[in-house]
Amino acid sequence: IKVESGLNEPLKARIALVKVGDMQPAQLLVSLADATEFEKRKMSRDAIYGTIRFTVDLKNPAGPSVLLTTDTVVKEPTLDFLVVLNWPTGKLQRGYTILLEKP
Repeated sequence: IKVESGLNEPLKARIALVKVGDMQPAQLLVSLADATEFEKRKMSRDAIYGTIRFTVDLKNPAGPSVLLTTDTVVKEPTLDFLVVLNWPTGKLQRGYTILLEKP
């Protein structure tokens, strides 16, 4: 994941996608994992995570990606959450930790 924002700014980050082939954006469904998945991993599903928008961007000049954004300012220095990607023949769930406070 590549973070393009900082602490006290709206979130902007990208997760690179690989091997998307000729899939269309509508075939790639990205979302926050449900509360049960967070509980299984003993992770907190904080309210801020529910404000993250996931947008599939297959035309990004740097390569296909999922854009993560929020309208609200993120005041937490660290975000630790689970993302689910579904496509016609599979599913992937992965955890991400974002550090927004620069050293």
